[in-house]
Amino acid sequence: MAPNYVISITGLWICLFTFCLPAHSAERLIIISIDGGRPDVLLRIDTPIIHRLVKTGSFTFWAQTIDLSITLPSHTSMLTGVGPEKHGITWNDYRSSKGTVAVTTVFEIVKNTGRSTAMIVGKEKFKHLNKKGTVDTFIYRDKLGAGAVVDEALKLFNKNGVPGLTFLHFYDMDGIGHKHGWGSPQQEESALAMDRAIGTLLGWIKKNPKVYANTDVIITADHGGHGRGHGEATAIDKTIPWIAWGNDIRAGHQVEASVNTMDTAATALWLLKLPVPNDWQGKPIKEIYRAKK
Repeated sequence: MAPNYVISITGLWICLFTFCLPAHSAERLIIISIDGGRPDVLLRIDTPIIHRLVKTGSFTFWAQTIDLSITLPSHTSMLTGVGPEKHGITWNDYRSSKGTVAVTTVFEIVKNTGRSTAMIVGKEKFKHLNKKGTVDTFIYRDKLGAGAVVDEALKLFNKNGVPGLTFLHFYDMDGIGHKHGWGSPQQEESALAMDRAIGTLLGWIKKNPKVYANTDVIITADHGGHGRGHGEATAIDKTIPWIAWGNDIRAGHQVEASVNTMDTAATALWLLKLPVPNDWQGKPIKEIYRAKK
């Protein structure tokens, strides 16, 4: 059984993340993926935003990615709701000859409703998820750090408004993990930078009431890691964080259901009030919803 995490929070930050939450009316969703974000690394250091979001959202630090716990297959499952045996992406680099993923993506479904979509990423391999006509804004720069990703996102939001679905990929922890090791002091520093970037994004949302009123956020990861690598079907590589925050998302709720990375796509559609394809393996995590009183 997953242990309970006791997380302290100041009254000021409780106010920041719980003030005047309106009735559930999510029109927009932001998915943040912390590449290589092993849960215990995020929790054992002072990542104040992650800790505060746990207090004001629904969470589990025992979610699981796919057995093939590497970046491109894992993210493909996260954003298509199916495993590699269905989506077919088992490699982990950009191969132009392979084109884009053959199965339906969450971007495709959201785009078909007339809403806009965006991806901001730090690895070229994400081009395999950029199916023609499904992502309105695709920004890629090699090794784009969390702070730069959020800067790009806020430029987009300020210029064009927040898309119906935005995916933000934070490269930092994975890159540092491969260079210095998972759980190394250097990776802990990268986790702090990532945490500050999330704080900047959420602070912007809070200052924009119309956005704050109908925008949900899911924060997760593609895989963990050990030593200077990952990719094994082991707990230390497969276990990932999963946090949901937004209007009528239950506060301080530790998710009881088992959560798989494929559930992120299904939950995204459910939060946006869109049907989940019958052939998806992912399921919506509905217990995160706080029913109206």
